[in-house]
Amino acid sequence: MAAWGRLALITLADHPRELADIAERLGYVNNLEALAPDINESIGEATQDEGTIIPPRPKGPDELQNGKITPTVVPPAIFVHVIERRFLEQNDTPPKYIDGPQLSLQAKPGTYQFSPPAEIMPLAKCLPLLINELGVKRQMRRVDTRRLTKTVASGGTLKRIPKLSKQRWPSRLHVVIATSINNEPYWRDFANIAAGLKKVLGSQIIDCVQLDISHEVDDSVLCRPWLEASEELAASGESWSGPWQPPIDEAPILLLSDLGVDAGGAVMTESTYLWRKFFRRLNNYRGRIICLNPAPNTPNFEAWPNSVACVPINDGRAMPRYAFNRGYDFTSNAGLEELLGLLAYLPLIDVGLVRKVRRAFNLGSSDLEGLFWSHSHVQQGGIGCRVSRTADEHQKYYDQYIRVDSCLHNKLWDLVEQHHFSAFEGLKKLETFVRFSLVAPASDAQWLQFDQAANYLKQLVATGWQSSGSPNVAPQCGTFYQCLPVDIWQADGEVADIAYGLFVAAHRQQLVQGEVPTVLPQGFRQEKLAWLAQGLSSKLNWTIAVSSAQGEFAIAAGQNVLGRIGEIITTHGGVIEYGRVVNGEYQKQSTFNPARDQPKIKVQPNEIAYFRSDCELVTLEGFKRPQWADRVGYDDTGLYCEKLWCGEVARAYWQEYAGYGVDSGDSQPSDIREIGYWDWQSAPLGEDSYGLFADLEIDSHTYRFRWINPGTFVMGSPKSEAGREDGENQHPVTLSEGFWLGETVVSQSLWQSSMGNNPSRYEGEDKPVERVIWDDCQQFIAQLNKQHPGLAAALPTEAQWEYACRASTTSAYSAGEAIDASQANFDESGVGETCTVKNYAPNPWGLYQMPGNVWEWCEDWLGDYPLEPQVDPEGPTDGALRVLRGGSWAYDARHLRSAYRRGRRPDDRRNCVGLRLALGQGAQGAEPSGLQDASGSRGEQGR
Repeated sequence: MAAWGRLALITLADHPRELADIAERLGYVNNLEALAPDINESIGEATQDEGTIIPPRPKGPDELQNGKITPTVVPPAIFVHVIERRFLEQNDTPPKYIDGPQLSLQAKPGTYQFSPPAEIMPLAKCLPLLINELGVKRQMRRVDTRRLTKTVASGGTLKRIPKLSKQRWPSRLHVVIATSINNEPYWRDFANIAAGLKKVLGSQIIDCVQLDISHEVDDSVLCRPWLEASEELAASGESWSGPWQPPIDEAPILLLSDLGVDAGGAVMTESTYLWRKFFRRLNNYRGRIICLNPAPNTPNFEAWPNSVACVPINDGRAMPRYAFNRGYDFTSNAGLEELLGLLAYLPLIDVGLVRKVRRAFNLGSSDLEGLFWSHSHVQQGGIGCRVSRTADEHQKYYDQYIRVDSCLHNKLWDLVEQHHFSAFEGLKKLETFVRFSLVAPASDAQWLQFDQAANYLKQLVATGWQSSGSPNVAPQCGTFYQCLPVDIWQADGEVADIAYGLFVAAHRQQLVQGEVPTVLPQGFRQEKLAWLAQGLSSKLNWTIAVSSAQGEFAIAAGQNVLGRIGEIITTHGGVIEYGRVVNGEYQKQSTFNPARDQPKIKVQPNEIAYFRSDCELVTLEGFKRPQWADRVGYDDTGLYCEKLWCGEVARAYWQEYAGYGVDSGDSQPSDIREIGYWDWQSAPLGEDSYGLFADLEIDSHTYRFRWINPGTFVMGSPKSEAGREDGENQHPVTLSEGFWLGETVVSQSLWQSSMGNNPSRYEGEDKPVERVIWDDCQQFIAQLNKQHPGLAAALPTEAQWEYACRASTTSAYSAGEAIDASQANFDESGVGETCTVKNYAPNPWGLYQMPGNVWEWCEDWLGDYPLEPQVDPEGPTDGALRVLRGGSWAYDARHLRSAYRRGRRPDDRRNCVGLRLALGQGAQGAEPSGLQDASGSRGEQGR
């Protein structure tokens, strides 16, 4: 039970709340403090100016700077709307095996102590270095004939006969082993070196102690006698005997340690400090100190004691005969990501298995094991470790390189099966189940293994679910389901049923009370547990409401909530999963219980988030105020926008997709941006793929306007443009305010219904009116404005016309650098007269036949272009010619260019000249009182 409890805690290391819960149930002390987020922030207000946000009135005085009041400026408001709601298919049938035979809980032989790792360096290869560095020179009886001959030949005087000397082992050797979790893969190697030296030199010569560098007493680190069994180094109950002191006999010291080097090849701050203090105590030590270091580098201390030298002990490098005088750095993470990926799906990893896998797949040298063991994505426990399931890049590596190669996949799992041959049955069955969940069995023998593992897990689930089951089974089931592949939760069939069964058995006590744990695996589908809700709980509606003007929203209870943008349904006690949608994939970020937690969630413009409960999936998107909107806000009904039309405020509420479908759980939000719309109710406004439009009813005729957003463009044409004429000098123009522009030119039926006559030569109700002079157009416009107060119709300015004709393009035509007969009505089309106003496809902004068919009158007098940038230009104040734009059926292609301009006398009447309506500044100017009040009516927020 203790082992399973420790392993259960490993699986929950990434989830503080669930970790605290299971720790308390297992008898551990829970020190977790949950912080309840405050969601009571007011909703800010965005002005019509996109770049300025005026927050709610401050409670205190504004900040004074240099004697002046400085108003608070915050970024533009970010709004949130629901773009999709989808019901999820409910699984109302419990697994058949949940009330089936239980698992026998009789103790069966097994162990979690597996075969130790093979040596990284035999002692025999270390002995030359050790005797050279730690030994002492002693004189022999034999004469050194070489020195003797050299002295005599040079005429020197012999004071004594030179004798040969030999390096011998010291009479006393102190072995100090510093054990930490980082160098656990090398504990057995340290033990082998210590035991081998005792055999070579005798146990009476070797003084061996274990050092705890992380604890100090009176500025000295703690130590205890070295234990022979390396597997008991960390778990031993023997207390530390006291502070370690340098030996008084100043005998040589052999230090076995990684000196605190971490997984990145850098040095941990605390360990650096402690080891620096440790070596400072040895500054005056006259004995030789050698450190055998399995890490790829040594700490960068300011000054090493002169008596200390470090040597790497590594199965990828030959052991030198003499030590380095200073530290070294052979850092290389090559192979680390591959090792993490290979071991990503293993439920339990021990040091022996790491070494076997590394060597079997030729992944670098032994220093890689320490880097793996101390990696931030590796969760440690009392009986081993595992790769964190939250670091999904390692599972993705396995899926991309190993899972698709059955040879590599089987090679790994055959090695795991061999290494864990003596393990407890539960671990072996779990590993078999995971193996064949990743890659389906390929032979009858493998299918038999899988069936046996599946039956074992089914009986385990039945034991955990049924009231007579042992309470010890729940932690085991929790460990099991936490070890399963992530994609198993999105699958269907027997494998997924077993996975959800393990979850149910692990959390039976909570689930039968109608409460779902907040820690759920990635991709978990709560609707698969709908059978638990039958007779236990009812459905609850939760409101999704904004909590600030910067894209923050949260879940709240009740229906009449200020800032309401939608709702989500859960069962009683159900939890809600939250995440982002990135490249069409749901990426989970957290899970919470709305009855207990109300976390604030924030999105940026165009960022998509989602809520998923056991009943439905709700997708939301952040957005800035649309350029066409005069105001965006929230009231008791939900998210709304307002637009001034014909002197009145039209309001639209955001409506998410109302056609609820059934989701099987594996659908992707590929069409998410097409779902949801602004409902203008009875207002004549609407949206389509081109943007906002408004329909003006004139008698029995409808004339549609398109909203054109403000912007900046280059008016005129480059000198290199084919067909260019004088007077088309390029210059930047900014239209600071948006405007409405007719979707088509004015038709003959529309003109006749208002004016009572038809001056056109080429008659047809849907053909453009022509043979109208500029003054006729002004009379027609005056008549419309009289019939529709607040309309403020006008002819477009020349700048407005070219801006709309180009539709964000810079080419000669909005369709490209050339135009043909399929795109417009001009002399090459062969029509020979006008055609209907929608005979050709519209431009990218939804405007029909801006080039061709008929010339269009503009409001401006014709004049020379200025060279400097212009803002809202309206042309000269007087002149002789009015501007015509667009070309016509009787002219060639160069006259249809976006930049081409022509002038005619205002009284010039031709059968190729018509008009298009715009709504001038008057349509936006006389704002009704409804938009002047920034705070809105009671219960409203926004702008």
